[in-house]
Amino acid sequence: MAWYRLYFLSSRGDIRNVDEFDVASDNDALILADLLHDAVRDIYAGWELWEGSRVLFRCPNEAARRPYVSKPITAQMQASVLRREEILLESQSAFARSRRLVERIRELREIVGQRRKHSPQSTKSQSAN
Repeated sequence: MAWYRLYFLSSRGDIRNVDEFDVASDNDALILADLLHDAVRDIYAGWELWEGSRVLFRCPNEAARRPYVSKPITAQMQASVLRREEILLESQSAFARSRRLVERIRELREIVGQRRKHSPQSTKSQSAN
């Protein structure tokens, strides 16, 4: 696991907020960063992702090139994104002003909740009752 810093940028390119997280790979970090920024793009124009002193990616605005990762977004990754988004919302910082963040959390809760209902584990526990 590596520790990453995700900087959220204003339309002028200055840093306005930050989130930190640890994930297994640079690809996972890029996916998470892009999805987290997407959830708050109504209040932040762009983002930068760092691991230590290394810049992994800079996406200064909506028109800029987005990262390409060949790895699919798994159910586990969606659950991780949901946890990070909930942390951002509860942070009492500017993130809490994002209407899009609230919307994305609601959408992901539905997706993750549906998967849990239909997972083999929940099917086993339902048949045991």
